[in-house]
Amino acid sequence: MMNRLAPWTTVEETTLRLHYPVDGPRKCVELLPKRNLYSIYAKARLLGLRAPKVPPTAGKRFATKYPPNDAVDTAIREGYAACKGRGDVAKIAARVGRPRWWVSKRAAELGIAKPPLRQPPWSTEELAILEACGHMSVTHIAKKLRDAGFSRTPSAVGNALKRNHIDRTDPDTWSARELGGLLGVTGKTVVDWIERRSLPASRAGTRRSEDQGDIWVIKRNGLRRWLASNPGFVDLRKVDQVWFMDLAFGG
Repeated sequence: MMNRLAPWTTVEETTLRLHYPVDGPRKCVELLPKRNLYSIYAKARLLGLRAPKVPPTAGKRFATKYPPNDAVDTAIREGYAACKGRGDVAKIAARVGRPRWWVSKRAAELGIAKPPLRQPPWSTEELAILEACGHMSVTHIAKKLRDAGFSRTPSAVGNALKRNHIDRTDPDTWSARELGGLLGVTGKTVVDWIERRSLPASRAGTRRSEDQGDIWVIKRNGLRRWLASNPGFVDLRKVDQVWFMDLAFGG
């Protein structure tokens, strides 16, 4: 067999020029047995040859046609009116003996609106996860729910958080201003600890606010380690005693 990198002969090029635009690449494979389909495509591209377009009716003899039917249309209208969630359109399709895609297309042609997917009520277990993870992103909460065997979209999680008035603040993170109030110092002092005393913190964003203390986020574990190494910076007479005891000895 000829190496696919072997130069094309004049006879081969002539055959390609004659048959590629008329009979297409697969016919050329038959006429040029020493060339595979990919080399024929490549050579045709170099020569500026175009394959013939597929006739519009090609393959349609195998397509199943579904002529208009008043009984089917009525069943689609009634079925869509009673739709409550996922899978109901597939049930309509099975009832009328049509593919699901055809039922959806026919419903659009009839001017029937796509039925809203009604979410099932939130269970007690789901709401408990929502409460515990309310401070996380909706995507992260949706993942927590999936891990527990539930299926909710991030948008559904966001709606449930608002509907149930779930607290979105993280009890284990503080801004520099908030932490200053708990430790009995100013927010500027906490910012100084962050910038000059290595208090672990991350920026809440790239934009600086009027109160510089609001652009920092300090987390519980990092704060506990820092306080253990720098006890002299805290005046225990000024701290919020209940909060500080929980910070030092809580979980």
